[in-house]
Amino acid sequence: MIKEYAKEIARLKDWNYTTTVRTHYKLKPHIADTKVKNIVDSKIANNIFYSVEEDRDDSDIYTKVHKVNHLHLLLDLPIMLDKTNTRKRIAKSMSLNIGAIGEVQPIEGVAKTTRYILKKMGTANSHHNFFNNQ
Repeated sequence: MIKEYAKEIARLKDWNYTTTVRTHYKLKPHIADTKVKNIVDSKIANNIFYSVEEDRDDSDIYTKVHKVNHLHLLLDLPIMLDKTNTRKRIAKSMSLNIGAIGEVQPIEGVAKTTRYILKKMGTANSHHNFFNNQ
């Protein structure tokens, strides 16, 4: 099921970049939705599909105790000014420190990247959503 869903998401828009968002706290689905929607509302991206994924490192006491998570973003960016400026703009729109935003990377294989982003779909505390500015 994930493979077919990922294939359809990959075809949905002209995805051209991806990044991750890692905060030092757990993002609840409604908070993650608001933060990701702010990227689209700020006109940084035309479209965003994202998923929330739990951090599971039982050897790391912080993630074991606090159960933090991270976001995987599939982006349709209209223009890429430069990687640093794009990261800064994303961070500002999400009200996060730039350190929380991973490197914005071009997508080389949309279907493969989408499958990776959805790999934990259906597991406990997983969440995903789509936002566009049209």
